Amino acid sequence: MSVHELIRQLPEISIVRDRSRAMAVLDAIMSPDWESRFYSFDSRWSPTEEMASMRDGCGNDY
Repeated sequence: MSVHELIRQLPEISIVRDRSRAMAVLDAIMSPDWESRFYSFDSRWSPTEEMASMRDGCGNDY
């Protein structure tokens, strides 16, 4: 599979944003303690960008 074929299969940015927010909210509800969370979403990461991140529980952030 080429990179271009893979890119065409990715969901729209709005779908990724909505799912990222949902995972971060559910994670915050399930794990009130920040250190226990895997997902986060920052809608004010910069004046022009938002940021979704995921930790794998082994000290790595993505």
